[in-house]
Amino acid sequence: MNNTSAGKIFDLSILEAMEDPEYTRDMIRSYLSDTPSELKKMMLALQKSMLAELAKIAHKLKSGTAVFQPPRLVVLLDEIEKNAKSQAGCPELKQKYSDIEKEYNQLAGALRSHLRELEK
Repeated sequence: MNNTSAGKIFDLSILEAMEDPEYTRDMIRSYLSDTPSELKKMMLALQKSMLAELAKIAHKLKSGTAVFQPPRLVVLLDEIEKNAKSQAGCPELKQKYSDIEKEYNQLAGALRSHLRELEK
């Protein structure tokens, strides 16, 4: 688990329960490698008001993110998925996307730092 003064950023207990450190490292690497392009796809879907695609991408990201248990990011992805499915207004979706980017960047930084420690 990684904590900051602001609270828990991520929790690797799900991955660590598998007792395979290489798998944990691979999962972190894959997440850090794949997520930025998915976030770009999400932004394009939002800009083009492709709400079904937006919901699909949010669901995919939520599933991949949940293993790291970042409290706020998973909730935001769930909310954007539900709002997009219900055809909720785009201004709210744009704010949620902005919040998702901020939360992802914080999580990614913490995961990169943790990965460096694991690879020592």
